[in-house]
Order: sequence, then structure tokens, then C-alpha cells
Amino acid sequence: MQEGLFLYNHNVSPYDGGVYHQAPLFLPLFSLLPSFASLPIFTYLLYIAVDLLSAGALWRIADSGEAVSSALFTSPRREKRWSSFVIAAVYVKKGVEYPPPTSR
Repeated sequence: MQEGLFLYNHNVSPYDGGVYHQAPLFLPLFSLLPSFASLPIFTYLLYIAVDLLSAGALWRIADSGEAVSSALFTSPRREKRWSSFVIAAVYVKKGVEYPPPTSR
């Protein structure tokens, strides 16, 4: 990401040469944030906000019941589904990084 931002801020296409492989919308978004080296909290808060919005979207999708019942199909296991809270919690939990184990 840092290489792509450097090239973007210096008016060089980051997609030339295969250096940058992220979504194009990330470049203008991250170029608006202060430098990660000086103030990393803004980047952290952005990722937290996006994760919470994604978890909320998953919660609403699970509550809708579309995965178990639609106009053409109703699953015989529709009563055996996970709760929306569990699905959102597992999504948020998977994003948490743990520190690497220390060697003795």
C-alpha cells in the first residue's frame, strides 16, 4: 500500500509495472489520511470502522433469512441456522491479530 501511495502522490501510475495490486478507490482514500508513520491512529480507526460496517452488513444479511428461504427454495434445515450475532462476532474476531509468540 505504501508503494502505491508514494507513486500516486508523485503522479506516477501505480498500476504500471505490477507494483500495486489494491483496489483503485484505496489510493485517493488513503492519500487523504495523515502519514501512517507519524499518526497511525487514523488508519487504525478507518479499518475498525470498515470492519464494524461489514459486520453490521453480515448481521442484516443473516437476519433477512434469504440464505434459508427464498421464492424458489426453502432449506429443510432452516431452523438450524446460526444467530446473526454469532456470525458478526466471528467475522470481527477473525480480523483480530494476535502478537507473535515469543521465543524462549
